[in-house]
Amino acid sequence: MATAEAASPAGSGRRLVLMFPLLLQGHLTPMLQLAGALHARGGGGGLLGVTVFHAAFNAPDPARHPAAGFRFVPIGEGVPSGDLLPSGSDADFAGALLRINDRLREPFRDRLRQVLAEEEEGGGVAACLVVDSNLRGMQLVAEELGVPTLVLRTGAAACLVAYMAFPALCDKGLLPPASQDKARLDMPLDELTPLRLGDMVFSPTTTHANMARCLRDLLDAARSSSGFILNTFQDLESSDLQKITNGLGVPMYTVGTLHKISSGTESSLLAQDQTCLEWLDKQEADSVLYVSLGSLASMDEKELLETAWGLANSQRPFLWVIRHNMVKSSHEGEPARWL
Repeated sequence: MATAEAASPAGSGRRLVLMFPLLLQGHLTPMLQLAGALHARGGGGGLLGVTVFHAAFNAPDPARHPAAGFRFVPIGEGVPSGDLLPSGSDADFAGALLRINDRLREPFRDRLRQVLAEEEEGGGVAACLVVDSNLRGMQLVAEELGVPTLVLRTGAAACLVAYMAFPALCDKGLLPPASQDKARLDMPLDELTPLRLGDMVFSPTTTHANMARCLRDLLDAARSSSGFILNTFQDLESSDLQKITNGLGVPMYTVGTLHKISSGTESSLLAQDQTCLEWLDKQEADSVLYVSLGSLASMDEKELLETAWGLANSQRPFLWVIRHNMVKSSHEGEPARWL
């Protein structure tokens, strides 16, 4: 893993773009795609450098980016991953985001100071920090040290519009408790038509207050930035983008979809298993059900069995991705008998 000490010397007049993705796969990949696009358009001669800060766990592999010339700087090597990463079917994701911002803030301050000093000594300058929208704490550190920030929102504009409404709904007491009659979830939200209350982000393991706090931090990060970057494009989400522009009041840049302008560099945090492709090639076109819960979500044995029976009863061939650590409280290899 590349460290701050492994950085290449900065050339005179070089501008440095700093980046800090959230440590989850769906956030890391778009940030690295954006980094690749910026680096490619920066020209040769080392006039534009890209430094990627990242948590010391769930870290990107520099060996997968040999041509890009990125510098990878780990943060929080002494922070146990269990203190930060949500895990299990009862994981509190909002609480994990709050802990990430709290526990990594001081380590980031120390490492950022070091990187800025090295760059200045070499005659370069840090142009900005591009930070994930969920990392308000890292943005505050950059502001304290005089580094302008841009905020990257990796999800859809429509999702962000719902996020913008959530804190106000929480303050008004309109969000139902998890145990409440599900009928209330059909209540229309006039300001978010065609969404209903049940379309808002809920979690039985996260309190509304914690979720509202996370989303307020996200919105504060956007409003405090020099610009807000979204992984979407105007023709796809024009009405929602206008709502975001009106609500945030900062320059907005729709640069998506990022995978179309990136080099296609491998960024998966998990080893990929391609042994299924031979089987898949033998199936009829449009016949296979594909099921994947991503790189973080978990299920217990009961949920595993329910999903397995649902797929079996579909009477369709299916390709079901089961990570080695996805099923909690099960014996090693237990999911294999359902495949």
